[in-house]
Amino acid sequence: MTDLALTDAAAAAAPAPRRRRRLAILTLPVLAAGLGFGSSYLGYWSPGALLQGGGSEAAPQVVFVDVAPINVTLPDARPRTLHLVVKLETTEAAKSRIEALSPRVIDSFNTFVTGIAPAAFERRGILDVVREELGSRARLALGEDLPVEVLIIEFGLK
Repeated sequence: MTDLALTDAAAAAAPAPRRRRRLAILTLPVLAAGLGFGSSYLGYWSPGALLQGGGSEAAPQVVFVDVAPINVTLPDARPRTLHLVVKLETTEAAKSRIEALSPRVIDSFNTFVTGIAPAAFERRGILDVVREELGSRARLALGEDLPVEVLIIEFGLK
């Protein structure tokens, strides 16, 4: 009986490496496919970009267009002056058109800034509100086809 028990134990131990090998052969491709999907889903690489080749186009050259400084006296019990210096971020191709239309931009900026209530400058987040509104007014004055971002260089109350 002991001989029979030894042969049964040896026979039972022999298939274990074979079973592990099959399990490894099945799980490694599934694991590799999951990692590949996860890395492309997270944006580390793109299979579409690999198929299109390495011909990546250059980003457009960014330039900054100066806008005349805006100084506005705020109507308040204590007179204060708002000093605002803005630059417009755009592409090289749109720079000349923006410079030609700069009087429109300055007018729309002045119209907005003079309409701000003096109490609004005491609130948090006023700079973000002003930046977004100036960006909207710049796109309205210049047209939606020109790429424009507003950069506030100086913003101060004197």
